[in-house]
Amino acid sequence: MGAGGFAEVHGGEIIGLTRRQRIPALKQAMIDHNAEFPDKWIDIKRVIAEGDIVAAPSHVSLNPGNVNVAVVHIFRFQGDRVVELWDISQEMKADSPNADGMF
Repeated sequence: MGAGGFAEVHGGEIIGLTRRQRIPALKQAMIDHNAEFPDKWIDIKRVIAEGDIVAAPSHVSLNPGNVNVAVVHIFRFQGDRVVELWDISQEMKADSPNADGMF
């Protein structure tokens, strides 16, 4: 899902910055990242919300054949706008001893 898709699905304009990178224009950063990785896909596994905080654990791949990553994006909303974004990621190793998988 591209930056525009997120705004369309969630009905709001994406503004703000990320705590991780201090990006002044989150929407532009998402557009740039999508341009850099046009074959990226995100499989959102669930959405968890409490108050103005929303967390979305996801399976992410930047390129076909690339390392897969488990990511939790954590958003803080003000009304219908994303005002902060954090993310936590972990490589999904093919030889993981966890038989149940990451999700």
